[in-house]
Amino acid sequence: MLRDLQVDKADYAVCNGKVLQANYLCCPAWEAPPEEPKEPPPPEPPCETTGVLGDGTTCEDPSA
Repeated sequence: MLRDLQVDKADYAVCNGKVLQANYLCCPAWEAPPEEPKEPPPPEPPCETTGVLGDGTTCEDPSA
């Protein structure tokens, strides 16, 4: 599950609406606990995947 996505918007002017780089954070899917749990809810699983998209020099479409 995508938890965070940060696109370098300063690139929009340089790349005519495209971007050079974006940072992302993905985590495993997590089920919400029932409304009235009999036990404490399980902790949310830790995030496992982080990274950077783009090489910082090539303009990419933001949807990529």
